[in-house]
Amino acid sequence: MSKNIYKNEKLSIKTSNLLIRVIKYVFLYSLIIIFLFIISIILIKGYIYITTTNLFELKKIDIKGNNYLSKKYILKYIGIKNGMNIFDINLLEIKNKLKKNKWIRDVSIRRVIPYKIEIDITERQPQFILKKYGRLYYIDKYGDIISNVEGNRIISMPILSSDDLIYNKKIYYLLKENVLPVSFNALGWIHIGDLYVKFFDYKNKILWILDKNCFEESAHTSKIIFRKLVDTGDISKIERVIVIGDMGWAKFKQYKK
Repeated sequence: MSKNIYKNEKLSIKTSNLLIRVIKYVFLYSLIIIFLFIISIILIKGYIYITTTNLFELKKIDIKGNNYLSKKYILKYIGIKNGMNIFDINLLEIKNKLKKNKWIRDVSIRRVIPYKIEIDITERQPQFILKKYGRLYYIDKYGDIISNVEGNRIISMPILSSDDLIYNKKIYYLLKENVLPVSFNALGWIHIGDLYVKFFDYKNKILWILDKNCFEESAHTSKIIFRKLVDTGDISKIERVIVIGDMGWAKFKQYKK
């Protein structure tokens, strides 16, 4: 009989301890829930205040790095304007939208509290105007199309007639390295055919025709010929130069008597 009493007392103590622990956990979790609820209310109230107060009203939008895209176009494209709350503006959404524009290579955007948004744009640089299927397109140094040439907004640069991306890149490299007898500023147009690469030096009014099969060698030869023509003072008398490998032929202009 005494054993049963001992067991009952021991079980009663365990039950009491378990009940105390449960009450403690319930009380602790209740405090945590109440604390989180209060924090949530504070955050909601704070968000409502921040997004409705005039203190964070957008008053200035700074855009940097845009040479080809106007500020007016960019603002219309992303859909933000003065008077909006800067915390209501989704910067990541605007950044992703801008990066979809073919003129834009990269962009960074940030809030400057309390009233300004700063947008820093890195644009793709057009190097040629590509003539293709009767239409004109701006292309970069890799031969990738940026945009079609629209209306009166024409940027002065060489016109390229070619779909050959390999030669587009090669010509850009040779121009950049000053290997060809003409600079970007003096280059009028380039045509890449099956046998020859033709380009026009509008500064000196000379048509250059280089053999496509040994183009790089012909390019170096053409540069040597150009220097000799400058040194002899005959550069203004030349109408056309044909270069094949290490050989070249110059045609003088015909003047009417």
